[in-house]
Amino acid sequence: MPASALVYLEKSEVGGQTKIAIEVQRIEEFIENRLIKIPIPVVSKTSQNTISAEIKYKDIKRMNYAFTIEGFIAEQTATVKGTSQLITAIQAKNALIYYVLFPYGDINFYWRGLPASGVNPGSALSALLDATDTDRKTTVAFEKVQFRDSPGTRKDFFYRLINGYDFNETGPKRYDFSLTLIKGVTFET
Repeated sequence: MPASALVYLEKSEVGGQTKIAIEVQRIEEFIENRLIKIPIPVVSKTSQNTISAEIKYKDIKRMNYAFTIEGFIAEQTATVKGTSQLITAIQAKNALIYYVLFPYGDINFYWRGLPASGVNPGSALSALLDATDTDRKTTVAFEKVQFRDSPGTRKDFFYRLINGYDFNETGPKRYDFSLTLIKGVTFET
C-alpha cells in the first residue's frame, strides 16, 4: 500500500467549525475547458460522399479546475461543531457529510505543498509528509463523493456518554473513498 498523507476539509457555520482529516493515497489536479463541437453539414449532394463535414468549436469559457482525491477516512481527533473530540471512522464520515459537504457553501480545503526548489526528491517527500496542514489552502465546492467499506472490516464500537446513555455502533475501522472538489466556486447567500 502506498504511503498516505493527510488533507483536511473544513467548514465554519452556526454552531462552530468542523474540520475532518482524510488520509490521501492519490490526488490529482486537473483543468478542463468545455468546448461545444458544431458539425457543419456538406450541403451539395454530389459532395456528400467525398467531402468530410467541417467542425467548428465554440469556447463557452466554462473552466473547471478540480481535484480528484482517493484515500480513506479513519478514527481521528477532529473538530466537530467547534469541539475537539475522538471520533470513529463512521462518525468522521457522517461529520464530513452532514457538517462539511452537505450544507451549501464554500469548503476550505487544506493540502500539503512541496518545499522550495533545490532539494533532492528524498527530502522533498519527507517534507511533503511531515508538513503542516496550512501549507496549501483553497476554497472548493464538493461535486461528488463515494464511500466503500468491506463487511470483513466491520467491528463493534462501544460508547459511554456523560449522560449515562451507552450504545454500540457497528462500522468499519476505515472507509475508502473517492472525492471530487471544484476550485474557485463561490456561492451567493
